[in-house]
Amino acid sequence: MPIPGNMVRCQINATIEGGEQMVHTFFVKDVSPPSEGGLQELADGLVSKWGRFLSEPVPGLGATAGLFHNATKFNKVTVYRINPATGRAEDLAEAAFPAGTGGSGATALPSEVAVCATLLTGAPGRSARGRMYLGGFASNTLIATGRVNLSQCEQLAKALARFFREVRDIDVITGQADKWEPQVVSLKNTSARKITSVSIGDVFDVQRRRRNKLIETRQSALVN
Repeated sequence: MPIPGNMVRCQINATIEGGEQMVHTFFVKDVSPPSEGGLQELADGLVSKWGRFLSEPVPGLGATAGLFHNATKFNKVTVYRINPATGRAEDLAEAAFPAGTGGSGATALPSEVAVCATLLTGAPGRSARGRMYLGGFASNTLIATGRVNLSQCEQLAKALARFFREVRDIDVITGQADKWEPQVVSLKNTSARKITSVSIGDVFDVQRRRRNKLIETRQSALVN
């Protein structure tokens, strides 16, 4: 299936409680000349930036590593350059995490449970927004009603927005423009748009089936 040009699919791979595999997926667009760096530099940079997503405290809210169960281990980053005509991967690079373990000893949530981050672009319509599923959390993310604690929705949204901002700086030559631009890709419309904000609601997703009858309270953070 055709896809916009210069797109790279990025996957953050992890193992969660019970040995199950988890993958966080998003796209970036290569917006500068290839001479400034390639896929390996991107993979290495994503390892560093995701490490900061986990360990760098969100002001007033703490580090997100404390939300993940201590059996959650982030293992590697895989990036694929996509052929725009076929939608298939042409090139691949990988980088391993030196240490990527969650920080909470509270009970692990079931492997089917995820938090859905909505990726917004400032444009209307379903094709202009994306989703990124985050899992491997501990029960300290819960409140008594079985929802996500709102302060932790805010914490995750702000940390993820910061991560996407920092992805732009990977392998950038001093004084030059950004190289990698996080994007929402629509295969239906063969379009890609820059991610401008991240929004996270307080209702958990279960096996990627949205509980649409429940009204969510959301927390958002700007990327740009």
